[in-house]
Amino acid sequence: MKIIAAIAATAALATAAPAFAGSVEVQYKDLDLSTAAGQAQLEDRLDDAARAVCGMDQIQTGTRIRSREARDCYAGAKAQLSKQIATLVEKQKTAKGG
Repeated sequence: MKIIAAIAATAALATAAPAFAGSVEVQYKDLDLSTAAGQAQLEDRLDDAARAVCGMDQIQTGTRIRSREARDCYAGAKAQLSKQIATLVEKQKTAKGG
């Protein structure tokens, strides 16, 4: 399942700058989302993906401050992804009978 669709949609909606529109596929089938460790690994992967799609790690000449568009994109992506993560965790716990 491609969970990063929300990042692409949020990136496109959160900013007028087309440089932030994009998507990244994050694999999670190797993770046990019924455990805290598996959830933390997924969160790390999604954080890296959101940063990449939103341009949070791009260096701007003359400043270390991220652009407003990048910050808004990142915040929106993280908010949407937290809902998707909760759904995935619940589905995996239910599938395991927990």
